[in-house]
Amino acid sequence: MLIAKDIKHHAELVEYGKHQVLMHDAWEKDQVVLSKLTKCLDDQGEVIDFQGNVIIKQNEALEKSSLTVENQAGLINQLINYLKSIGHWPPKAPPVDRSRLAI
Repeated sequence: MLIAKDIKHHAELVEYGKHQVLMHDAWEKDQVVLSKLTKCLDDQGEVIDFQGNVIIKQNEALEKSSLTVENQAGLINQLINYLKSIGHWPPKAPPVDRSRLAI
């Protein structure tokens, strides 16, 4: 009977050892997955930072373009006012050559 208990105890220890090995393997696999996920999150952070910088540069370019358009609009208005003051605004359309019109 003592031998039977000893055999049963050793069988339980073997099962426990197998369980420990399986748990350790699962833990190692989880560590690999976690490492890959961490790398992925780091990469995503870098992409988001890059996109943020691109957006900032685009906003700066838009502001410069907007200022340029405002300056051009001011110059055009000054030109129109000058042409009005000398009687050349609105411009006269050239006469239409009816022989060249498509029918």
